[in-house]
Amino acid sequence: MNHGSEDDMQNSTANRVTLFEGKHLRLVRVGHWEHAERTITNGAVMILAVTRDQKLILIEQFRLPLGKPVIELPAGLAGDILGEENEALTTAAQRELREETGYEAREFVHLVTGPPSAGLSSETVAMFRALDVRHVAPGGGDEHENIQVHEIPLAKVDDWLAQKTKEGALIDPKVYAGLYFARKNTCHPPDECRNLAAMNAEARIAELKLELPPAPKPVGVYKPVVIVGNLAYVSGHGPLKPDKSLIKGRVGQDLDLPGGKLAARQVGLAILASVREHLGSLNRVKRVIKTLGMVNSTADFQEHPAVINGCSELFAEVFGPENGIGARSAVGMGSLPGNIAVEIEVIFEIE
Repeated sequence: MNHGSEDDMQNSTANRVTLFEGKHLRLVRVGHWEHAERTITNGAVMILAVTRDQKLILIEQFRLPLGKPVIELPAGLAGDILGEENEALTTAAQRELREETGYEAREFVHLVTGPPSAGLSSETVAMFRALDVRHVAPGGGDEHENIQVHEIPLAKVDDWLAQKTKEGALIDPKVYAGLYFARKNTCHPPDECRNLAAMNAEARIAELKLELPPAPKPVGVYKPVVIVGNLAYVSGHGPLKPDKSLIKGRVGQDLDLPGGKLAARQVGLAILASVREHLGSLNRVKRVIKTLGMVNSTADFQEHPAVINGCSELFAEVFGPENGIGARSAVGMGSLPGNIAVEIEVIFEIE
């Protein structure tokens, strides 16, 4: 089989042809290679969830392309909902876990990101470990799905999967990848994984392929970060991009809500850059204490909290929902310095 060459990679833009585009999928050809792409998504997530009594949560649903029921880990897409195109992966993981299984988790720990089918699709899937899960809803999927939820004791899951195979079901191989992580580290008590999440902020940034801008220099008489005891006080930051330009404009006039939210996320990346420069590593951050978000907006704009969610979701993605979400205020401003769209200041607890 020809798996593609270096020339294919170098000429991928020039040789790219769209063969078909539907509502959810696009078929493209790059050089001689044909593959599928998602049309609307911010990524895919898969959730490894084990209950306190050591039962693995699996789902079963009939898959039309295969014509058979398939046993899978709970999974879904991020950013495929109108108005939530920049949805954080951890937010999508919580939503999909509740929607499909009826469970919620107090925190998610990123395990691995990789391609489920590298020759067929450009998609990558991020697998998260759900910590401290609790049953809160019926589950079963949305109105278009008919999902059956299974809770299988880890000690018996191999025999159970073998029996389901005999009954004619197909087993998604990623289930076995999940079992590897489940057996490698059961993370009970949950504090064990929660500490791991806090220590792996730098690894999360690398796994999620986040691009931090250069740490901004002060443009007045102040310090970007001041350390007092075990607290880091971060001065107000703007939406600085990697090319050192700023996202400017008033939300409600020059920018819509998604644009404002994207600006807030960029502010969060700039804050992380400053904290990394001053601490040496983001792994020293224990948790977010308080965030103050200021939105340059028109007088009639009222969705300031939704804008600042762009930054809060980023912090939850990097530090985990337990450590990355703290107290917060979100307010509107008649103007901000240089007409930047958003300004945010934060207090972190550090080691």
